[in-house]
Amino acid sequence: MPPKIFPAHILWLLSRPLNSEDADGLVPAACFNHPVIVLSANPLTAKASVLIVNSPRSVQLTSFAGEDNFPFHNETVRAAHLPIHPCDPHPDTGILLFLREGMELRKRSWVKIDRVAEVGWNMLGVYELDGDGREREFVLDDESWELLEDAMRAWNKAVEKGEM
Repeated sequence: MPPKIFPAHILWLLSRPLNSEDADGLVPAACFNHPVIVLSANPLTAKASVLIVNSPRSVQLTSFAGEDNFPFHNETVRAAHLPIHPCDPHPDTGILLFLREGMELRKRSWVKIDRVAEVGWNMLGVYELDGDGREREFVLDDESWELLEDAMRAWNKAVEKGEM
């Protein structure tokens, strides 16, 4: 069963495609087999714009300060990531994203806001199934969706000004 592909939904980016047209060059090899947040879906091209979600333990972003400390030492790297509950709020901005209905991802995770990737719908799978094999919908709550959009606008503005 294909997943529901709507903005703010968290889906699974499947293994690296054999067909290079299924994912643009903005998806690093290490980001396949990770969750993504859907920004938009285009039925005409059957592609979705997504942000990569990662866990600090699974991706080498920077060196780690330790289990209980914020993992990113570089201010620019920190600015390009937003934490998702149950992580602690962002140490610089205080932002913390939440999912609807109090749901939580399997791992403490962060969304990368500095790189939007476009992937074919066939590259997206369900993040998690319930005990009956039905899709469990993981979706950012409305306030978190707005915070994410605002943070992306601020990031893009900072990049345009040469601040990032």
